[in-house]
Amino acid sequence: MTGVVFFLAFFLSCAFSSLKALPQGNPAFPQAMERGLILPLENFVSLKGEYLGDVTWRSSFKTEEGVASKGRRLQSELHAGLLIVNILNQFEVYGLAGAMRTRLSHAPSEGLRERKYETPFHPAWGGGGRFIAFYWKRATLGFDGKIIAAHLPVRKISFGNTSVASDAKWRIRRLQGAGALSYQWVFFAPYLGIRYTEVRDRIEGVSKKALPERSFLLKNRHPLGGTVGFGLFPKDYFAINFEARFYDEEGFSLFFDVKF
Repeated sequence: MTGVVFFLAFFLSCAFSSLKALPQGNPAFPQAMERGLILPLENFVSLKGEYLGDVTWRSSFKTEEGVASKGRRLQSELHAGLLIVNILNQFEVYGLAGAMRTRLSHAPSEGLRERKYETPFHPAWGGGGRFIAFYWKRATLGFDGKIIAAHLPVRKISFGNTSVASDAKWRIRRLQGAGALSYQWVFFAPYLGIRYTEVRDRIEGVSKKALPERSFLLKNRHPLGGTVGFGLFPKDYFAINFEARFYDEEGFSLFFDVKF
């Protein structure tokens, strides 16, 4: 019990201090549930559904292609559903579909005032896979790789006290590879992980009134980041997982899985 209390305190301290990138997930996910709602207990292939909610409230990035900037701040929110194919409770592949919105502020270094770009929720999609590489007694080492993409309309750009309507597009491309180690006590499974993320977002079609260059590239400043989280795995039907990201960005994720 002392260990559980210590881990919760550590997790919450990370979640509200310095976090960042794509959600990772618990490395023990493929074997988190033994029994499904419909399919039998022992099955070579099974299906799962997952809700993923993610909020990133600060991310370290840099601008390229003629737009240098300072005072940068990038925020995003994602709500998605995943359809997961599980093989032998060790390998999983999945597709993702949902909605995403973003907000960016930066001050171009050539003396222009701070610009703020906002998008509404708009469709996002992606896919990936994860697998358990090694497990021994209660410890599990797992890896995950994914890609997420979206084409978000930038409806408004603000600078100073002025706001202008916009037809600009925010094209999102984010890839991530990650590994993590978990240890399970009964139904409680904390984990610690490391991620490598490549962000190559492009904002294009900006009006000259808002930005003379009209388009620029967004890349993450720190590709490596850490992850800390814990799952609650009752073993049958469903599982829930909480996750915080640190070093490269500040963010929090919620996963809720159901096995069919």
